[in-house]
Amino acid sequence: KLIFADIFTYQTALQDLSFRLTSIIKLTEIVDSILYAMIRVMRLERAGILLKDEKNVFRVKKVIGFDPNNGVSLVKDDFFTQYLAKQQRPVVKEELRVKAQEEVDPIKKKKLKEVVSQLINIKASLVLPLLVHNELIGLVVLGPKEGSSTYTHEDLNLLSTLTNQAAIAIENAKLYNYMEDIVAYRTKELVKQTQVLKKTNKQLIELSKVKSEFLTIASHQLRTPLSAAWGFLSMLKDGTLDKESESEKKKIYAMIYESVSRLNNIVNDLLDAMEADNQRLKITKTNINLNQLIQDSIFQALPQAKEKNITFNFKPNPKLPTIQADSKYLPEVIRNLIDNAIKYTPKKKIKSSVAITTKQDNQFLTLSIQDQGVGIPKADIPKLFTQFQRASNARKVHTDGSGLGLYIAKKVLEAHQGSISIISPGLNQGTTVTVRLPLKQELRRMGEEG
Repeated sequence: KLIFADIFTYQTALQDLSFRLTSIIKLTEIVDSILYAMIRVMRLERAGILLKDEKNVFRVKKVIGFDPNNGVSLVKDDFFTQYLAKQQRPVVKEELRVKAQEEVDPIKKKKLKEVVSQLINIKASLVLPLLVHNELIGLVVLGPKEGSSTYTHEDLNLLSTLTNQAAIAIENAKLYNYMEDIVAYRTKELVKQTQVLKKTNKQLIELSKVKSEFLTIASHQLRTPLSAAWGFLSMLKDGTLDKESESEKKKIYAMIYESVSRLNNIVNDLLDAMEADNQRLKITKTNINLNQLIQDSIFQALPQAKEKNITFNFKPNPKLPTIQADSKYLPEVIRNLIDNAIKYTPKKKIKSSVAITTKQDNQFLTLSIQDQGVGIPKADIPKLFTQFQRASNARKVHTDGSGLGLYIAKKVLEAHQGSISIISPGLNQGTTVTVRLPLKQELRRMGEEG
């Protein structure tokens, strides 16, 4: 150990580095192990490694003692890397100087001198190629040995062995990192696809639910008035009604009209809901007097209200400004809300009332419709603005209805940059529906920005 100290140190370094290179896979740790092993064994102050990246560009991976900005000067063109790949052995600065002097080709001679000058400039003495299957994947740059002693043949043999092992370890680490990147990318893509599938599946479930609910509407809500109208019209066609009295005929005609009206309302709701759902609800702004709109809606609802002994409590507000709104959809919303207030208020001996109030709140107009009807269970309120949804107690009071009115109202008001909300203290305690409309708004088609 004393007599062959250098040989013993070399063998120990080889064994230690071999063990390290076979037990680690991270590229940064492999680079650290190589540099520190060379520095320790050769007693160096400076060492660095440059590696070829995925774009075939040599870049400084790590340096110890060198200025990292100087390392790239050796590879600023392809001459030196091509020279190393061709030589496939260590290049010593002093040997390269002699070779430059002996070179006959003036261009090659100039290039060799430039490399020698660059090695002197960065204070490097030796460059080792990192080769895998005769392909240059990187280079190790070393400074002078301690005490400025020259590199011996034993040094070069050891360093060549070290770099051969290092090159394989580095290439394996790069492949491992590449595979890790692929796995990470695939995993990320898989997560994305899974999320897309989950979203798609959720949408399909919703579509299936909507389809099922639509079929329920079609089989019951559409079939009932259609069957009634069909039956009475068949009687009219066959002449069966000819024998009936005039008063009986009027009743039948009224029932036919009512059935067709119900059918028309449901079909219109379905068409409006389809437009709203597909973001094709075209909103055209025009000046609308909210007071007049409410009065017109009340007038149309008076016959139904009288039948159920219901009165309206509404005082027009003369200070209420006009608003910019759609003359087709907004009246439909107001009429539908007033109609709901009547439908879900049972007929009583004592008169019931529907109170309608308006006010200006900053830049908004607020309309509230308060009835004394059956109320809404609190658990049902959040779902009322979705398609085909009605309160659980509403079906008992009024069997007809598409469950689309509030859904359409919400879509229309959102298109006006407005909102709608519902409050009900509980069963048989009435309901208050509040609509808010902005005074200044930029009306747009459903789904469009700005």
